[in-house]
Amino acid sequence: MTPEQQQAYDTALERIETYRVPQSAYLDLKGLGLTRLPPQIVELTTLKMLDLSENQLSNLPPQIGQLTALTHLYPPCPLIIPADSFMLGKVVKILKVLDPTAQGRKWAA
Repeated sequence: MTPEQQQAYDTALERIETYRVPQSAYLDLKGLGLTRLPPQIVELTTLKMLDLSENQLSNLPPQIGQLTALTHLYPPCPLIIPADSFMLGKVVKILKVLDPTAQGRKWAA
């Protein structure tokens, strides 16, 4: 991991920890340059909105399916959703609602 990637990862961890205290419904990880998500994100079971836009993530880990309260996901693009994520259908549905241009998009799994 480059120093810039490590800085982005550390910033994401700080924001995840900050989220835990008030149990906010929204977590903003936008524009950090993340190449992977910290595994601690799956502990945020009350998270409803997650902004991952403007990052360098090319996929979401299967554990993203543990965010059962998630209703709004602002993803990086392009995005690969793992086939073994039980949230695959839900994420694709959320993305199509949030981004009308996604209707014709093919989702890799």
